[in-house]
Amino acid sequence: MNFTLDQQYDLAMQKASKFNFIFVVEKFKDSAYIEAVERFFNVSWHTDEERGSPFCEKQSHKANEQYPLEIRNDTRASLTDLNKVDLKLYHRLTDCLGSGKYNFPNFDEKRWDMNTYNFTEAKAKKKAAKVAKLDKS
Repeated sequence: MNFTLDQQYDLAMQKASKFNFIFVVEKFKDSAYIEAVERFFNVSWHTDEERGSPFCEKQSHKANEQYPLEIRNDTRASLTDLNKVDLKLYHRLTDCLGSGKYNFPNFDEKRWDMNTYNFTEAKAKKKAAKVAKLDKS
C-alpha cells in the first residue's frame, strides 16, 4: 500500500502524539535539558562519562571499495523528499525546545500510577499466588 508523503507525515504525528515523552538525543549535550529530564522522571544519570565513537571494521571498508554505492537519480530524489518529511516532523516535535527553557513538569508519582506495569512485581505476585495455591492443596 502506497501512502503520500503528507499521509506518512500525518501517520507519524499520530504515532508520536501517543507518547508521554520523546527524548531528543541532540539535546543531551545541553545540561539544562538533562536536568529537566531528571526532574521529570526523578532520576539522575552521569553524562560526563567517556562516550564511545563509531568504528568501521576493515571488512566494511573493503566491501565498500569492492561494491561502491551507486544511487540512481530517481532514488536520490525520493530520499530527498522523504528527508524533507522527516525534517518537518523533527521540527514539529522539537521547535518548542529552541528557547533553552525546558519547562517539563516535576516528577509526580501519580502521573505513572495509571499506566505502569512492573514486570518484576507482576512475576513475583504470580509466583506467590502459585505457591499459595500449592500450599492449599
